[in-house]
Amino acid sequence: MIPAMKSFARFLLLTACCWSAALAATTKVVCYFNTSALRRPESSRMLLSQIEPSFSYCTHLVVGYAHINTETWKAVPPSEDEHTTYTNIVALKRRFPALKILLSIGGGAADTEAREKFFELLESDEHRTTFVSSAKSLLKQHGFDGIDIAWEFPKNKAKKDRGALGSFWHGVKKLVGAAHSHTDEKADEHKSQFSALIRELRTSLRNENALLTLSVIPYINQSLYYDP
Repeated sequence: MIPAMKSFARFLLLTACCWSAALAATTKVVCYFNTSALRRPESSRMLLSQIEPSFSYCTHLVVGYAHINTETWKAVPPSEDEHTTYTNIVALKRRFPALKILLSIGGGAADTEAREKFFELLESDEHRTTFVSSAKSLLKQHGFDGIDIAWEFPKNKAKKDRGALGSFWHGVKKLVGAAHSHTDEKADEHKSQFSALIRELRTSLRNENALLTLSVIPYINQSLYYDP
């Protein structure tokens, strides 16, 4: 091979190596694990040992879900046994030191009544303060690298501006149960309150150098609740 071609080949090889290294440094592979899989019937149970090899491909692992206690408004594990589960999961960092492990709070609210607790928390400054403090405590207690918020907002539609006749007709349909509206009448307030919650969490976690992420479900109108 002539010198010029050798130099060009070395340049291409160096460029490819640099590109691969840069790609590896910037690519994020976010994996999710719901600890309820550990409590399923034996035929469908998923153990950590069964999926542990896959964590070598993950840059982040989001562990769900811590719940909200509506009596204290604290973020809590779904059961006391979950503390041991959290300890075992965070211990994976000994094998995968580059893996960032986040605790996800929320999720799993399948009915309207359960989702109301998310709104009730947002609407109270006192509840938000209690929640933020408890989330930080859980993070520190178990050594998580961050908190993920998986807020279960309802399926919704943008609020319509109806004329007098339209409003009357919509009221009649609601009265007879024919109107299936998912509109959140307080969407603007909840959007502002949710933004406040995220700011408060970010401020609280800053000294811990912790990550803060959101899990955004695809079937809601994001513009009603999220302020990018």
